[in-house]
Amino acid sequence: EMHRVSEILIESKNLEVIVTTTNWSQTSIYKTNEKQERMTLYITKKKWISKIKTFIESITNDEQEQIQLQLIPIAMFDSNADNYIIEYIWIITFDHGPFQDINVGISFEYLQEKDKVVVAGIYLNKQQIYQQHLPIDTSPIDEVDNFKNINDLSIGNPDVWPNKYCAAKNEIEKLKKTIEQLTHSPIPSYKDNS
Repeated sequence: EMHRVSEILIESKNLEVIVTTTNWSQTSIYKTNEKQERMTLYITKKKWISKIKTFIESITNDEQEQIQLQLIPIAMFDSNADNYIIEYIWIITFDHGPFQDINVGISFEYLQEKDKVVVAGIYLNKQQIYQQHLPIDTSPIDEVDNFKNINDLSIGNPDVWPNKYCAAKNEIEKLKKTIEQLTHSPIPSYKDNS
């Protein structure tokens, strides 16, 4: 199976189709919940796709239009840990910008009945990759040893949460005015500590 996944992905045109057609904002992100300090990447879908394409170009053999691809098999267990499927992680590196030299692992699942590869998730932490690789192979993984983590990733509108906060705050003010009009008594103001 891993051989077939590699065959599909090493063709740069196949991988480009997968990258451009994936709904990245709905893709599962596997991360750790750091409580003291976090490094989060907020990125638009267009910029995310552009960064992946730039990475693909950097590892593509121009003569054959084939990608030099290293895949790491991992076991994805169901909620009861009874059954599992194998996914294949491809580690990419951002080579410029504020998150230079940061890695993310994109996992792929092979759909045998369709002979197709789809994006299954995004991994941000090398420890998780190691742990899910161990049931398959206990040997060290060079690609993961140098993996530089980020704690969180948001693909889509980088301003979505500030915009939602402002919209909610405005809605609260409107509701207060409505209540004041109906009850003829003022409502104490909410003090914003942000």
